[in-house]
Amino acid sequence: AIELDGKNSDVKNNAAYGCDGGLIHFEGGDLKTLEPGNVAVDNNRVTYCGRKSFSNVIYSGNSNYGMLTSCGNTVKNNVISDCMTFSAIGGKGNNYLIENNEIYNNGWLVDDAGAIYYGKSNIQYGNVIRNNYVHDLNRDNSYCGIYSDDGFSGITVVNNVVRNAKKGIIINYGMNCDISDNLFVNTDIGITGGSMMGKGTGKNLYT
Repeated sequence: AIELDGKNSDVKNNAAYGCDGGLIHFEGGDLKTLEPGNVAVDNNRVTYCGRKSFSNVIYSGNSNYGMLTSCGNTVKNNVISDCMTFSAIGGKGNNYLIENNEIYNNGWLVDDAGAIYYGKSNIQYGNVIRNNYVHDLNRDNSYCGIYSDDGFSGITVVNNVVRNAKKGIIINYGMNCDISDNLFVNTDIGITGGSMMGKGTGKNLYT
């Protein structure tokens, strides 16, 4: 629905329903200099979008497997529900903040994916995923709450709640990942995968 390539921009207070793809594909900032883009995707409501299963609701970058030049952007306070996309929030870049989003009833057409997904880089550090509430996901496949895939490194995942999901968090062989103080409620598996140099500085809770 929205394409954005720029900086110091806000995408907020929008509502989307029934879009074939997602809400927004955006880029901002300079990966080489780490100059922040200061793009904020804030307080949007997205329902029943992404009927193409390999699209994404909110995404930064060219594809899940492409390179990009983004740095220093924020995705916060969004509610994303009943979408069939590969991910609700995903992309690549440095110094992203993903916080205070609610994602539910997602991922019914895909298997190896996650509601919040980052993957395929071991140099894009400084990304923080915190205080998100992810619940009621597809339990028939391997769809999970938060997915750091294919060696994605330097990510911090803290104070998130994942409820009613097959898997809470997957860390797939990244380095220097901090997974701490998350809560898993009614998940078959809380945290799975392998991290070459991962750590947990706090307590992850399972109920």
